[in-house]
Amino acid sequence: MNVQEQELLRARFAIELEALESLPPIQLEMDAAHAWILIGQLQLALRHPGNRGPSAKLARAIVEGLAEIVAPSGALREVYERGWNPADDVEVSHADPGRTPGRDDPDVRPGHYGAVVGEARHPPQDPRASGL
Repeated sequence: MNVQEQELLRARFAIELEALESLPPIQLEMDAAHAWILIGQLQLALRHPGNRGPSAKLARAIVEGLAEIVAPSGALREVYERGWNPADDVEVSHADPGRTPGRDDPDVRPGHYGAVVGEARHPPQDPRASGL
């Protein structure tokens, strides 16, 4: 992509991003196990040293809200709290380096998630059907 194409993409992106503010709220629905996975993935992204802007602060607030529901106490809460600390990371190795964790993992069961945008309801999807 050349400089002119990058500038055009940035301009189009800015217009579309601003237009998102006029859309109706989106309500997400998922089972607690998938919320737990989302929490862990967001924690990992939020621990990146370059991820410090306003969107990171909003994402952290979302994670904290989910954690209050999914992991209010007990072992889940302890693991959640440790998820912010790189010193508590554990090495995970996969027997098949060519597999895609999540999508190719037989332990990941299809769950319930869906979205509501304004009055339009998008039915729950099977994550395997979407390639997740």
